[in-house]
Amino acid sequence: MAVSSPGTEKEDEEEWTQSQKGREIPEAISIDLRPSVVATRSTIGHWETDNVIGRQTDESALSVTVERLTRVTMLTLGDRTAKEKLEGLFRRFSRLPESLRQTLTADNGKENTLIKKLPEV
Repeated sequence: MAVSSPGTEKEDEEEWTQSQKGREIPEAISIDLRPSVVATRSTIGHWETDNVIGRQTDESALSVTVERLTRVTMLTLGDRTAKEKLEGLFRRFSRLPESLRQTLTADNGKENTLIKKLPEV
């Protein structure tokens, strides 16, 4: 049986960096530029979203959206597409009052490429 060992930490980091190229969200604002009030978790209405994905062959994903101060969590099960993610976020946020929809932070995953189309969150 052939056994492959993982590369060095630097090699692994370089491989991950290469896999992320070209996956930026159009017109994205750097996380470093988000309002300081988001980082301090001092006011309500600032959200973070990401997908939890199981096996590579599984086409579904669990979309997890968490409010940073209260840790209220909203979950949606759907496919991995950007369109599905956008529709799920719209359904979740459209039920909330405007005061609870201040900012939304997402990573550069391909499921987030349409997030800019979400009405002002």
